[in-house]
Amino acid sequence: LRVALAAVGGMAVQGPVGLTDCVNSPELCLNASFCEARMLWAIATHKMLEVFDQYTLADLIDRKWKEEMNEKYKDLWFMNPAGFVEGVSAVPNCPATRD
Repeated sequence: LRVALAAVGGMAVQGPVGLTDCVNSPELCLNASFCEARMLWAIATHKMLEVFDQYTLADLIDRKWKEEMNEKYKDLWFMNPAGFVEGVSAVPNCPATRD
């Protein structure tokens, strides 16, 4: 049984998923019909949902898969939060930088 993350997200979230409210409900914004930023958000939402459709819950707990993804995306700074916070000064109320 292969359950895509997109399907799980659909069960966990009520209504459609979008990176901004205007993607799925353009009537919320007076600028939606001519907003270039909305177009970009719509494309980004589509790509995000494509990614969620590619992977399953089983992938998330598979160590080999995680290692492959870390190697494949090693150049993305946000894939390594431990490396990102190294050397960051203490930020009040931030668990990652708290001493």
